[in-house]
Amino acid sequence: MKSIFTLGIIFVLLSSFAIHAKEKQCKPPLPNKDLRPKFGKVRDQGAMGWCYGYVAADLMGFYLTPSELDQRSLSNRISGVQVSSLYNSKNEETRKYKAQIEERINKDTFDKVDREIADFNFKNPTKQKAFEPKSGNTRMAIKYIQKYGYCKEADVLSERYNYKSKNCFGFKVDCNIKQIMRALHRYKATGNYKCEAIQAAQAFTPNTSYGSIINAFKYSKISTLFESFVHASCKATIPKLKGRRPAAYHFSEKDYKTINNILTNNEPLSITYDLGKILKGKEGYKHESIIAGRKYNCQTQEFDYIVRNSWGETCTPFEKKNFPPQQERKNCRESFTTQSKIDFLESMLRDHKKNKNWEKIKKTKQKLAKNKNKKIYSFDKWLDEADKCDKKFPTNISKFRNPKVRCEKGNLIIPWSELKPHLTHFTYMKKTK
Repeated sequence: MKSIFTLGIIFVLLSSFAIHAKEKQCKPPLPNKDLRPKFGKVRDQGAMGWCYGYVAADLMGFYLTPSELDQRSLSNRISGVQVSSLYNSKNEETRKYKAQIEERINKDTFDKVDREIADFNFKNPTKQKAFEPKSGNTRMAIKYIQKYGYCKEADVLSERYNYKSKNCFGFKVDCNIKQIMRALHRYKATGNYKCEAIQAAQAFTPNTSYGSIINAFKYSKISTLFESFVHASCKATIPKLKGRRPAAYHFSEKDYKTINNILTNNEPLSITYDLGKILKGKEGYKHESIIAGRKYNCQTQEFDYIVRNSWGETCTPFEKKNFPPQQERKNCRESFTTQSKIDFLESMLRDHKKNKNWEKIKKTKQKLAKNKNKKIYSFDKWLDEADKCDKKFPTNISKFRNPKVRCEKGNLIIPWSELKPHLTHFTYMKKTK
């Protein structure tokens, strides 16, 4: 009996020694950090490639005092849409892009340019175009905030738009910011400033007055229409932030220490990286996010970094998508080319009957209709056929793309070994003398 008791004591001592040794071995070289509570919930940028605007808004908001801005309250946070719109209005490259779009509209018609963009996006889901430029960088966006000011989420919404319209998918559904923008451009082009146009504008600028909306429709160009609504929605506030400036760097091996030093000081940073390669999906998907912390992984003996994304709190976008054979999908989509041309011509006849080329348009429509292999579709019918195409070649969602990457309410937990090869730039708010 005594020997059994002695063996039990020895077993307990050995077990405690093993646990202590394991804890000692698992002790992280640097303290774990989690800055997510100060940011608040993850917002959803929608279909627009404005990740840089949402990142700049969150990064700037992190450094402002609670009396000026409380990030925990969604309505008091800096608007990601307003920052993106500000960037597009001040950046030289984006202004040139918008001028080219305006020139094309003046040369042809809005419908023609809009249909070309829609057709391109339908056939090339990985290379989307829009009237508004879709790319930028965090450093310049923050500089514009510091110089020209910011608007709060309560004045310019960045998600959850209470707007349903047939202009989005052909039937009444909730619209995202890209679809709202397209609807506004169409209202401007057709001169239709009635109730639904007012609702579309107030969907993302709820405090804009009726008179300001009508003036924006009347006196703004299509290329500056969106900015006009944002500008009319609020008076921008210049942030009271001194002793900080955005600093951007190309990532190299030696910068690993710099990144960890920033986190050790309880400060976040933004990164530019290839998210497609990390998720083992499509390559060349340049994206910007915020590193909001790190966790030491005892099993892999390395840090997992908390990457705050801007695709909402869901993890669905990061799941694996099994696409059908590309050629079959391409052939199916290309079958709509002539149909879309006919649809475009019909809209031209409907909306532009005073056009000098009316007879020429009518003859072209009749010529296209003679092709017996192609049917003339109304827009609703065209959407029905497109839906059949997608159902014929469905996109199946299966397990998470990369098993080494985890997702927590829209935040990606990425091991350093997975993040490092695909990291190109990083930006943080550097102290100035």
